[in-house]
Amino acid sequence: MKILDYERGVYSQNGEDGIIDVLAKKIIDPKKRFLEIGWGNGSCNNTRYLVEQGWSGVGVDAAYEPRADLTFPPDFVFRRLMVMPDNLEQVFQGTPKDVDFFSLDIDSFDYDIARWMLAQGYRPKIACLEINPRFGNQVQASFPFRVRPKKKIYRKTSIYGASIAKYLSLWEHYGYQYFGYDSTVTNVFFYDPRSVSDPGVPYHTLEEFPIKQDGMEAMIDANGFWAPLKSEIYRQAEEDL
Repeated sequence: MKILDYERGVYSQNGEDGIIDVLAKKIIDPKKRFLEIGWGNGSCNNTRYLVEQGWSGVGVDAAYEPRADLTFPPDFVFRRLMVMPDNLEQVFQGTPKDVDFFSLDIDSFDYDIARWMLAQGYRPKIACLEINPRFGNQVQASFPFRVRPKKKIYRKTSIYGASIAKYLSLWEHYGYQYFGYDSTVTNVFFYDPRSVSDPGVPYHTLEEFPIKQDGMEAMIDANGFWAPLKSEIYRQAEEDL
């Protein structure tokens, strides 16, 4: 897939920094605040480059602590916790409803978190959300929250996340403008046209998505834990809106 001219990774893994930068420069009244769920240790994520441009906000991660050799703004908040449906208010504590940038990547029930956030009245100006490209570009699907038994039920390389089509239905329902995905087909981007001017640059369309067929269905059918939940995985976004 062709790499967009403005894609680049300063501290991000998949060219997100360049895409975020294009959108951030179009925010009409920037406060330079962010919330990143799946922040890591601060060395490689979607907001470190923003921090170097004077941004601050909240980073959330269950597996890491901020690296001791890195410097962050005095008002930066890090929360080390496992994101769960019953602690989302804690996760979002201190985050403005109109936060400038929102990033979500927890390799599991990500869609449920985005849906909760929007239903609670949060309207981030820019959003970057990890997708599961194996679902292809047509079907609406997402893995729901389930309490983890001893055996791991989500897998970072396959059993996780949401399809790009389901995110598109969700975010467009709330008035957001689609802004494509990175060339590694890892994240989808949206912006609120009420607070972000048209970037005026090309982006990858849904029709260009390199995976056309659903490669997850057979994998789900063969999974003893998820097969009985197949109808919930393929639940349409419209059913919850």
